[in-house]
Formats: sequence, structure tokens, C-alpha cells
Amino acid sequence: VLRIHGYDNIPMVPLPGNKQRFTSVLSPTQQRTRQTRRALAASGLQEVVTWSFMKQKKAQQFGGNNEALLLTNPISEDLNMMRPSIIPNLLDTIKKNSDRGYPDTGFFEQGLIYHSPAPQDQINVFATVRAGNTAPKNAFHTERAIDVYDAKADALTALKAAGAPVDNVQIEPKAPAWYHPGKSGTIRLGKQILATFGELHPRYRKDYSLKQNVVASEI
Repeated sequence: VLRIHGYDNIPMVPLPGNKQRFTSVLSPTQQRTRQTRRALAASGLQEVVTWSFMKQKKAQQFGGNNEALLLTNPISEDLNMMRPSIIPNLLDTIKKNSDRGYPDTGFFEQGLIYHSPAPQDQINVFATVRAGNTAPKNAFHTERAIDVYDAKADALTALKAAGAPVDNVQIEPKAPAWYHPGKSGTIRLGKQILATFGELHPRYRKDYSLKQNVVASEI
């Protein structure tokens, strides 16, 4: 009947409008996390996902002295403690790539670090590492070794993407023991520590059998 009567004889009626306002399903924290991940990827870093635990000896080198973080039933003897820092796992990633002929690399990871089993001591952080040179020498780029300013730039890039007031932060020349004492720093906003950055301490670089220069940051 409709075909014989003709579709052109059916009056046009607009669909009822949806008066409900659409809101984002992401929380502010999730939005900041996504923006920060995209900013670090745009700066040339590759995102990786590593274990949330590591060998106790490595954890102790990076401030993991709380034995309450030891696992009762670890999947491996080399993965028997919750990580106090993401940096050691990223250093392992650099080592694996370097052994396969890729010494010039850059990675970042977002996840939790653990200072105790208490929820308030499980902190969501971004960690970055760069190793070797910024880019291979060619007609458009000169070869330059990674340095502390690259780590500082990564930290500021992440903070800016997360919405931190980077124009008001203070930078002081001290950082945790795994950084080079003369080539590292801490980014503060008042008394609040926002990030640490710097070149990896030569002793730690030797422990991971890394010949190239390595810089890192934790936000």
C-alpha cells in the first residue's frame, strides 16, 4: 500500500530531540591520564606495560625496604616483591632492546608503585626512560647523546599534559640515590613533590650492564 500510495506522500516529521546533556564517561583522573599518555607518546616515547613486581634486590636498590611487600607465593624468584619504582623494569626493557641491536630507545609506563600494602601508599605514577642518542645522524639531524635536559623535558611534558601549573613550579638540584648527584633534580610546587628526573647513576648503569647514557623521570 505504501509503495502504491507513494513514499513522497509521507509527511516529514523531525525525530524527538534528546534533551539530556551528554557527559564524558571518564573521570577527571582518567582524562588526565589519557592526555599525559598521548603527550609522552607524541614526544617520541613508546608505552610499555611491565610486571607490578620485581626481584627483591632490585626493589631494595630503588627504595623498597618494606618486607611487607614481599609476595607469599611469587610466580618466580625474580618477581617476589611489589615494585617501589617503575624505573628498574624500564631499565630491563632498555637492556633487552640494546642486546638486540637497538641502543637508542625511549619508553614510558603508567601504573602503581608500592610503599606499603596500605591503599594510601599505592601511588599512581608515570615513569620515563631514554637511552643512547636522540636520533641517528643523517642529513636532517645531528647525533646527540641523551642528557638530563631530556629527562627534565619529559617530566614537564607529563605535568603540563596533566594540568599542573608548570610555570609556577620550583626545581631543586637533589633527587633519589639512583640518579646522578650532579645531573638530576626534583620538581616541586611548594612542599608537594611533583616529579624527579636525571641521569641514571653510573653505579646503577653498571648494575644493569648498560653502556649507553640513560636518563629517567618519575612523575
